[in-house]
Amino acid sequence: MPQYRVLNEITVSKSALLHNYTYFKNLNPQAQLAPVLKSNAYGHGLIPTAQFIDTNLPSVPFLCVDSLYEAYELYKAKVKTQIFIMGYTDPSNYQVWKNLPFIFGVSDCETLLELTKYQPGSRVHLKLDTGMHRLGFTLADLPQLLSTLK
Repeated sequence: MPQYRVLNEITVSKSALLHNYTYFKNLNPQAQLAPVLKSNAYGHGLIPTAQFIDTNLPSVPFLCVDSLYEAYELYKAKVKTQIFIMGYTDPSNYQVWKNLPFIFGVSDCETLLELTKYQPGSRVHLKLDTGMHRLGFTLADLPQLLSTLK
């Protein structure tokens, strides 16, 4: 059988990553700047990239991932930085996985109710529809949202 080798490789310049983070953080030191590592850190390796950030950028408030799967992979790898799941999490997962230490993005009241029922005390980011009409709470949702949050 012929031997094959991978011809393409993506690598992360760690010095460039540190430089870029510092550059943007210095533009507004009070701002929270959170790296987005979804889709395997855009092909650069989810776990090694997260571990590098975890070790070298302690001021990062949280790492952003797309899915519960990616969040759980970082949890298993013992990444200490908070993990924010930006994408949709099927509410049935809240019943199966107890006391998940993640921050959840929530875009509707039904999901928020399920989350508070099965994951009490969880941190959430409320997604707002800013005009794309895809995901997020609208002004019309505000009364129900406020009632749910009480």
